[in-house]
Formats: sequence, C-alpha cells, structure tokens
Amino acid sequence: MSEVFKVLDLRVNHTGIVDFDKFYSEVYGWFLRRGFLVQETLHKYKPPEMEWRMNCTRRDSGYRKTKISFIFRSWDIKEIVVKVKGQEKKMWDLKIKFEMDATMELDYENHFDTPFLKSLHRFLLKFVLFYKFIIIEQDKVYYELVEFQRFVREQLDQTLPRGAKR
Repeated sequence: MSEVFKVLDLRVNHTGIVDFDKFYSEVYGWFLRRGFLVQETLHKYKPPEMEWRMNCTRRDSGYRKTKISFIFRSWDIKEIVVKVKGQEKKMWDLKIKFEMDATMELDYENHFDTPFLKSLHRFLLKFVLFYKFIIIEQDKVYYELVEFQRFVREQLDQTLPRGAKR
C-alpha cells in the first residue's frame, strides 16, 4: 500500500490585467520542462467566470512519485484591448484565486504487498529511509512548489526585483 505525504498548500490572489493565453502556455511549459505529465481535468469558461484545474505528476523513481495539483478560479472577467509596444493585444481584466498543493507518494507501484513486506516497508520508512524520504525528498518538493508560486507571481507581475522593498 502506498504512503502519501501532503507537502504544502499555497495560494495566490490577484486582481488586474492578464494575458491569459501567455499565462496558460507558460504554466503548462513550466511543468513540461520539469518532466511532469500534465493532465487538465477541468476547463470551464462561462463568462464572467472561469475555472481551470490541472493534475501534474512526475515519477521520480520506481518508488517515489510527486504530484502537484492546482485550481485556477477567476471571476469578473472583462476582455480589454491593450497597446503593447505599438501593437494592440487582447487581454483580460479579472480577479484570480490560484490554489496549489503538492503531495509525495512512496511505493506507488505497491511492491510491498505481502504482510511481511508491508511490515518491512514500515520499518524501512520509520528507521532507515526516514531522513532521505521524509526530510530531504519532501524538502525538494516543498521548494519546487514555492518556486512554482514565485513563477506564477512573476507571470502575474506581482513581484519586485530581488532585494527591493515596497
């Protein structure tokens, strides 16, 4: 039986103008560049609201799998035309709530299926592999989700240059 560990939940709220086509392709590309399998489970667009959900999984090894899921909700969508470098571009003025969560699954292929192997697996996780999987690997997933949140904020123009103060 696989062990699932919830690593982190993060949120980003935004109100403003967004080039949604660029935002969508950049978020999708971020996951592909990191080797995730991306599955869009919901894309519902009923103006003035939209909801978009993705499940992104990556098999890090035959034993460990990382899953990042997110829900993108927006409302009060208004299509506007903005001049960017002399070119007219269609963008959206909207409110966004972007929720992300990350989980790590160990033994997702159920190699430890007999009672003896299950007890061996519990022993290995508790005493031998605790530091590697519960601390080190979980930290990698944690920092990857924090990096994704930073990336989303950059795409929504919510960031300042590093070291700058408001």
